[in-house]
Amino acid sequence: MKKLLLFCGLACLLASCSKYQINTVSSTTTKKDLNSGDFIFENDTLAIVYRFNGQNAPLRIQIKNKLNDPLYIDWKRSSLIVKDQAINYMGNIIKIGGSFESSKDPLFSNLNYRTGTLDASATLPEESSFIPPHAMIDKVLLNVTDNFLSVSDDMFQKRLAYSKKGDESFYVKSAAFTKDNSPLVFRSYLTIYIDKGKESKMIPSQQEFYISESIQTARSPKSTEFYMGDRSDVFYNSKTTGYGKVIALTAVVGVVGATAALTDATKPKDK
Repeated sequence: MKKLLLFCGLACLLASCSKYQINTVSSTTTKKDLNSGDFIFENDTLAIVYRFNGQNAPLRIQIKNKLNDPLYIDWKRSSLIVKDQAINYMGNIIKIGGSFESSKDPLFSNLNYRTGTLDASATLPEESSFIPPHAMIDKVLLNVTDNFLSVSDDMFQKRLAYSKKGDESFYVKSAAFTKDNSPLVFRSYLTIYIDKGKESKMIPSQQEFYISESIQTARSPKSTEFYMGDRSDVFYNSKTTGYGKVIALTAVVGVVGATAALTDATKPKDK
């Protein structure tokens, strides 16, 4: 039994082989704060801050109203645009939960009551956000990408890297891009209104971003020098390698075989 548990643990460890990309975001239209990595667009009306740190680049946005009048963000007319495909920002997911009970009436056999639980989700549209004068809102909208970026092998160069603590060195693959050859270029389009009683003025805002560097490694991003969790311009994504998938399949077959062998060994022998 101990050997089987050891085999299972080793199989799970080997099956977890993953490849990571640590990606740096740059912008053609928006100033980047060199210390924080925040992307900041600012004028006399408002200040917009974009942040992408985390897995799969969760788009976090902060909007500050500088006016003495309210601002409204029309999410129904605002989108993330990736490769000319618009993905609407509108929508919030909420959880729905509940339970019910059941019993059988002792006097009437045809009357039955049942029990169970309900666990579901629904999307409720949030068409707009209200920003009072001299106030701000923060929102997490959506992931910019859920996929491993497609980068040609000839774009990568071997590079010496270090662990976050600096006590270990290793090699990674590194690729740098301009906007024209970047594997991912995207835009954020916001429809903003100024409310002045009977008059409303629309202020569209569009910012463009692209991946300017990608580091490919088999190490967890958080253990490398490249990923600082608090920098807004760096995100990571991952995928299971082919080797990991083969090992996973082999592990399943091995566990099944080992379990069968263990079962046979524990069966009573015929006399």
